[in-house]
Amino acid sequence: MAGFSDTCLDYRDPKGARGKTLLWPVWVWHVHVPAGRRDGLNVIAHAVLALHACGRTDAVWIAEWLGLDVDLVRYIIAAELAANGWLDTRGRLTVNGRQCLDGNAVDGQRQRAALLFQSAVSNELWPRLRSRLHRIDPEDPAASRLQFRLDRDSGRVLKPFMVQPASVTAPAKPEIAQVLEALRLDRLARHERRQRGMEDDDEAATGAIEFIEARPGPAWLLCEVYHQPDAVPPWRVGDPLGRTPAADWMRREVYDAARQRPELADVLAELLGEIKPNLDFESYRRQQDESARFEVLTAYAQAARVEGLEASLTGLLRLQASVGKDGKRREETEALLVQCQKVLETVLVECLRRWPITHPQRRIDRHWQLADVRRALKAAAPQVAPAVIDAIRIQPGKLFNAVTRHTGSLRPYLAGVLLSFADHPQHPFRSIAADAAQIQALLALSHARDAAGHGGQTEAPPARATVLRYTETSLQIVQRLTEGFQSS
Repeated sequence: MAGFSDTCLDYRDPKGARGKTLLWPVWVWHVHVPAGRRDGLNVIAHAVLALHACGRTDAVWIAEWLGLDVDLVRYIIAAELAANGWLDTRGRLTVNGRQCLDGNAVDGQRQRAALLFQSAVSNELWPRLRSRLHRIDPEDPAASRLQFRLDRDSGRVLKPFMVQPASVTAPAKPEIAQVLEALRLDRLARHERRQRGMEDDDEAATGAIEFIEARPGPAWLLCEVYHQPDAVPPWRVGDPLGRTPAADWMRREVYDAARQRPELADVLAELLGEIKPNLDFESYRRQQDESARFEVLTAYAQAARVEGLEASLTGLLRLQASVGKDGKRREETEALLVQCQKVLETVLVECLRRWPITHPQRRIDRHWQLADVRRALKAAAPQVAPAVIDAIRIQPGKLFNAVTRHTGSLRPYLAGVLLSFADHPQHPFRSIAADAAQIQALLALSHARDAAGHGGQTEAPPARATVLRYTETSLQIVQRLTEGFQSS
């Protein structure tokens, strides 16, 4: 199967972004890790402690005697025996260490296998640990270029580009410090996954290792490179081990491989742009970042004064250019709609910070009805057409949260800004509010965004030309508002 290996693996999120698919060559290390909580010693640590009790304290001698890697022995001595107070600074057993041996507190059966992955392109050990192989079978294992049938009903076939390994010779066993760092980064990724409310679908988390097999096995691993306009640079790589939606460490790996391999650079040219072999990833990212910032700051000089606005505007301008160029992908057009709302929400929240409503607890009654909200808005912003006020339609609780906590979405923020006119006669949004066409376009954008965000069950998504028109309106509003921020 394509020379390097006859094993193909797929850990990608089925709901993740899709773009250019690659088959990446990896070496898979089988490691032995503790299975759950340990109250005593494992077999290896117990043997090392017993040798110390016999006066054998030299790590090199112990490693040779037990047939272990010397770095693993040093790690056990420092991270387990000394850290738990079983050895003193001279390597002699403490009272607790003697009691541990006498009590025979050995937990020798509680180990399990886990998998570490090392790139066969860069030779880097990846910061991920998995408990099992997720195999995927190609249609023709003997083919020089593998392909996979994703859906037997539709006949959809995946034909990934195969990135060839730097060498088919297995690498040397990684250093213990490298392995421990990979475990640490994997634990952080799992924690972030739980913070996002996602289930932990793998039980391989650990902070320690018992043993590493002598040789790794080769495998091919599917990964995805996709367009992400609000990123710098504007593309990402999905986590090939499925821990997080995207993996910056993998983005660096893909970029470095493309620098050295013209055939890979050609495959990814549409996403990565021109690759300069002498430009490393950090320099490339810095160059992209400076170019994006220059574009934003040239047209929106005050954007840097608003938290998060530069990044949001950068994403919006890139999406606008992409949709304006071809606009073939519906998801990209909907992403442009979402980004428009995000940018407008950012500047409206900034308005609420700079021009707050005085005593909002007295001005907004949570027991109001929709008619009460409309009356308050019409009184505070008489220059706004009544039909526009009627179209805002928000509950008083959402208005209160938008004004006091700056939480919510576009329409509550807009209503809060209009209500603040009574306190701020020179508010920069007043001139925009008087422009009925712009306010109506803003509200239409918000309603269209709601339809797109909830799957568009009852309404068809807006046409590409309409979304591009909403984008122009959004950018005009942002430009006018940020000019007003300069004088505040």
